[in-house]
Amino acid sequence: MNKKIEFAVAQYMLDFCPEYKSDWGSSSQNLENALRAKGIKLPQKLFYKYNLPDGVAASDYQKFLDRFKLGHFDVTEEKQRLELVIGGEFYDLYSKFSNEEKQMFFDVLTKKAQKQKKLIEQDCLKLRKLNPELATLDVSNNIDLLYGATFGFAPDEIAHFHNLKEMKLDWKQNFQEKAKQNMLEKQLDIPVTYRLAPKTIDMILAAAQKLEK
Repeated sequence: MNKKIEFAVAQYMLDFCPEYKSDWGSSSQNLENALRAKGIKLPQKLFYKYNLPDGVAASDYQKFLDRFKLGHFDVTEEKQRLELVIGGEFYDLYSKFSNEEKQMFFDVLTKKAQKQKKLIEQDCLKLRKLNPELATLDVSNNIDLLYGATFGFAPDEIAHFHNLKEMKLDWKQNFQEKAKQNMLEKQLDIPVTYRLAPKTIDMILAAAQKLEK
C-alpha cells in the first residue's frame, strides 16, 4: 500500500473511529439496582450477562465494537461527507489528495469495511449460538444486536431499540411510549437512561404497585 494512503487511512480511523476510553457501564444494570434499592422486586431481570464471542469481557468487547464503526460504511455517502469536513489532521491530508489518490484511499477503506462486516457477521452468529434467548430475536442489524448484548440489555429491549432506530414505530406510538416512560420516572423518582419496551414499563409499574399495597 502507498505509504501516503496508508497514513491517511490510519489518521481517518483515529479521527472518525476513536477507541472508547470511558469505563464500561450498563444502563439496564443501573436501573435494576435502583429498583432493588427501593424494594421493588421484578418477576424478570432487566440486566443480562450474556456469553460474548470468544469469552471476551463486556468492557473489552465494547472497545472492540467501537473500532468497528466501518460496519455502517457507505462509499458514496462518505465521499460526500468528507468533501464537507473542514479542519483536523485527516482533512489536511485528504484536501491535498489528487482525484487518483482519493480513489486509492476509498478503495483501501472499502476493503477494510468489507473485512469488518464479515467479522461482525461471524461474531453475531457466535453470539446467537452462545445465548439461546438471542437465537431467534428479530434484529436484522448485527451491530445493534452486538451492542445490546454487550451492555446487557434484555432481549425485548434490544429488539425495541432496533425498531426505534429503524423507525418502525409511528409518531403516535412513539409519543405515547415516551409519555408513559416519563410517568414511570416521575412516579418512582428514578432516572431511566434508555428507552424501555412498553411491556417492561408495565412490569415495573405492576411491581411498584405491589410494594405500595
